[in-house]
Amino acid sequence: MMIEGICSIEFLGLTFEQPEWLYVGVALPMALAFRWVLDKRFHEPLAVSRLNTFWSDWTIWMRFLPNVFLILAGLLLALALSKPVKYAEKSDVVEQGSCIVLVLDVSKSMLGMDMEPTRLEAAKEVAKTFVEGRKNDRIGLIAFRGEAFVAVPQTQDYSLLKERIDGLRPESVSVQGTAIGSALGLAISQLKKSEGSSKFIVLLSDGEDNSGRISPKTAAELADAYQIKVYTVGLGREGRVPYKVQKLKQGGRRVEEIDSFPSQLNERQLMEVASIGQGAFFRAKSRERLSDVFNAIDQREPVLIKTKPYKVSTPYHSIFLLLGLGMFIGWMATKSTFMIGLLED
Repeated sequence: MMIEGICSIEFLGLTFEQPEWLYVGVALPMALAFRWVLDKRFHEPLAVSRLNTFWSDWTIWMRFLPNVFLILAGLLLALALSKPVKYAEKSDVVEQGSCIVLVLDVSKSMLGMDMEPTRLEAAKEVAKTFVEGRKNDRIGLIAFRGEAFVAVPQTQDYSLLKERIDGLRPESVSVQGTAIGSALGLAISQLKKSEGSSKFIVLLSDGEDNSGRISPKTAAELADAYQIKVYTVGLGREGRVPYKVQKLKQGGRRVEEIDSFPSQLNERQLMEVASIGQGAFFRAKSRERLSDVFNAIDQREPVLIKTKPYKVSTPYHSIFLLLGLGMFIGWMATKSTFMIGLLED
């Protein structure tokens, strides 16, 4: 038996939250025993022959039934009034998600065909796969060229998010250029007041910052101040990159041809941003490598699983109450005139 302070008693797996009633239950048989001792002292006990018949022995023992029923009724009703409860330890598994913003470069250089089918399409497909693999995260989307805009605020509606990712084109942003710093600053403004197991940005670009009002370094320092990690991914290969271009021919016909442009990825800049932002820099020259990059980020930022313990209580007072009432009815029945006459015959 374990006593928890003075408020409850635990016995045989049950916790009695009002144990003072147990003393009342114990007092009843003690009072009856005291009465029996007094009767024994002041009244000559009846001599009973050891050669009595079985019926006589049975009736003698039956005469104790009323008191037995009364004692049991008192004990059981006292147990019911003491509020017996059985507690079971349980726990819920809680998956606490992260707050994430995907920042995607949609400049025309992302139409380069050194990644199948293009840098932009490869990035979009792998980003959608990344979204599908996350659980309970709030994920937002920012697209940028010479300026940045919020394509999707942080959401857990992954279907909407994937739909918006699919719809990104170079034409989504009219201002030319590559505003990496501005895109990061916008992502930070989305994340700084968010609550999650972690907060991080995944920035994908194939160029270098050449426009916007904030430098990538300053944006990374701001992210670090808000405890937001920054992962940067440099897309594409070095050298000249093929891409499709439509040219106007004689007669007003438009013909699709393959041209090329020089790759202008500033790897050092992206590495600096990732370093200041407490994240990591990755280089992806193919769609397969880009998939590996997102898998690596996924492993670095797993869904946080916590167990939340709690107790479930099952009250038992009704069981003891019903049993006690049954014993009380038994006492009333055995104390009736008919039963007394039967037992004394």
